[in-house]
Amino acid sequence: TLSAENLNYTRIKETNNDSFIGYVGENISLVIQCLKDKFQDESSESLMFLLNNADIDAEIKTTYLTGQHNHIDDFAGIDNEEMYAIAVKSRILLPTWNNVSFYYEHKDGMSDELMSFVNYYATELSSEICSDDLSNKDDLYVSLFCSELLNIDNYRRLLRSFTGHFPDIDKLKDVGQDRLMILAENGRILSN
Repeated sequence: TLSAENLNYTRIKETNNDSFIGYVGENISLVIQCLKDKFQDESSESLMFLLNNADIDAEIKTTYLTGQHNHIDDFAGIDNEEMYAIAVKSRILLPTWNNVSFYYEHKDGMSDELMSFVNYYATELSSEICSDDLSNKDDLYVSLFCSELLNIDNYRRLLRSFTGHFPDIDKLKDVGQDRLMILAENGRILSN
């Protein structure tokens, strides 16, 4: 049942009231600021619609979308590349290594919002092996593990997603002893 507390775009669409839905669609930039969405359960389709809607201010999008429980599968349905950052910042993107890899490549390296995304979704990402099919797997491996950007628990947790020896030992010179020990204990440092 609709209430002021649970009203969101998904529930508006579910009313099947074409004039109401049309009015909301035409005025979405104002309406979104009134939605409470206490349950933060917009559907994936609604998330994509809101993300792609050019009439909604980027900051308002980020605020509204952050904390949603559902996700969009990947970047494929995003119309404007400028919205990639909002999808990552608001964490509506499904946490997969394919998505991390895609955005890493798009930004030509590890951005603050991507590192925040990886730290936030470390548990989900650690349950998936980072595929050898990803062209930038070694670059991701180095970016994540040759710095102190991951908190120490996530550093240990995410190491499970990467197999094999660390690809560039020289890049570990600024990594603290605790992180080097984690790499060594997990057999990731090749000794000569």
